[in-house]
Amino acid sequence: MRKIILEIITILLLLGMLFVFTGCDNKEQEETVINNLDNNITKNQIEENLQSSKDINTLEKSNEESNNIDELKELAQKYYNNTVFEVVSMEIKKSEKDMVIFEVTCKKDGVLVDPNRTITIEKENNEWKVTNEGY
Repeated sequence: MRKIILEIITILLLLGMLFVFTGCDNKEQEETVINNLDNNITKNQIEENLQSSKDINTLEKSNEESNNIDELKELAQKYYNNTVFEVVSMEIKKSEKDMVIFEVTCKKDGVLVDPNRTITIEKENNEWKVTNEGY
């Protein structure tokens, strides 16, 4: 009888251990955790790749805009070369897709002009032109 009880206890212990280590809920939870980890890694990788792509596009756009701004400053400078004003500095006051307004610090007869002047350059028919200049 004692031997039978020991065998039953052993079987119950083994079944209990089997239940603990391979319980139905645990497998589902493990799979859920693994899937969530995979999804998080994938989301993070995608977000990093998207951010890298945005950074590259922003950098390329920034370089193009920088070159374009330099050309527009040159156009404004050429405009002022034909006036009584001597340009000291030029800063972007407003910038849109097809329009840039510069605030221009300049001198007239060697004296700083106050207030600063502005010059508006707009894109018309795929060509940039000075469309307004003054205070």
